[in-house]
Amino acid sequence: MAVLTILSCRKGPEDPFISLLSRKSRLVGKWKLVEGRDTSTNGSTSRFVDYNSTSMIEYSLGAGIVNSYPYEETWTFNKNSTFSYYTKTQYPSGRIEEQTANGTWDFNSGYGDEKKKEKVILTVTEYIDAVTINSSTNAVSYKYSTNDEVMTLDLVRLSNNELKIYDLSSSSTLGWSDISISHKTFKSYK
Repeated sequence: MAVLTILSCRKGPEDPFISLLSRKSRLVGKWKLVEGRDTSTNGSTSRFVDYNSTSMIEYSLGAGIVNSYPYEETWTFNKNSTFSYYTKTQYPSGRIEEQTANGTWDFNSGYGDEKKKEKVILTVTEYIDAVTINSSTNAVSYKYSTNDEVMTLDLVRLSNNELKIYDLSSSSTLGWSDISISHKTFKSYK
């Protein structure tokens, strides 16, 4: 009976076999991107972005490396079920773009084939996009009410010091399909 209880604690496919901390305790804290890849397809165009702890490298199908930029990404999940997300990209032209999102988070409740707490549901309440060029900053802020902006992150691995997420999104506009797949690994810096 005890073995079944221990095995049922494992939610993500790469989660530790056993953990003395709850999933919420493991998720709460600050996380910094250390590696990842985004793949997006828009119509017949494919774009790839590789990440490491200090930069992002863009590729285009057939063109090889297109651009490389200093980049950072962090997530903070708080005990009170709020979160913040921050990215900073420094372009060769001197332009700096900083994006911040704030909101609330919760685990999924499990439905059908989904296991309970294998996903994090993010409800964005505020999004800020700030662009700085030559020491002049222009920021655009969006406030959301109710569930206007909701994201879901699949937790591939959630340990005390490592978070791996998978995100798949798709949209269709005027006959064009846009599909985006993201795999990212974060390290805790609690």
